[in-house]
Amino acid sequence: MPTLTDGVLYGLGILVLDFLAWRFMDSKSKQGRLALRALMFGLSTYVLFSSGMNPLRAAPWPDEPLRHLLAQVLEVVWWLQGARLVTIVLDRTVLPESWHKERLFQDVFGALVFLAAAVGAIAFALCCNCRCADCSRPPGRWRSCSASRFRARSPTYFPAWC
Repeated sequence: MPTLTDGVLYGLGILVLDFLAWRFMDSKSKQGRLALRALMFGLSTYVLFSSGMNPLRAAPWPDEPLRHLLAQVLEVVWWLQGARLVTIVLDRTVLPESWHKERLFQDVFGALVFLAAAVGAIAFALCCNCRCADCSRPPGRWRSCSASRFRARSPTYFPAWC
């Protein structure tokens, strides 16, 4: 169960602040919005890594389902925050000033960046921690193992196909 000193709760607080700032901040100050998004992404990154979560690995705490689920949510949202920040930064640095009003290119470019972020989130943050029942190797490395049975580290939480 997450406590007040847990990074999961700090991360959720940062997400709420990011949403409120995005929703209620003036849309005319584009540089201010970009700076705020970069600050929130930096804070989110700091909270994730300082509390033992890594968006490039499976979420920790598989034996605590609620905490594990919240950590997965934070890691997936980290990928989406990064995609949005990359989209805005590349839009401001790569595209000419006259194209900033053109929505089609921005939307197609943003879709590609978000697609890459979604693949990264699925591959890293939502990956299953399967292990061979005999040698504890992850899937893909069992060729040298005589057993082909895999089990999840926490069979009560991970899906049956794991």
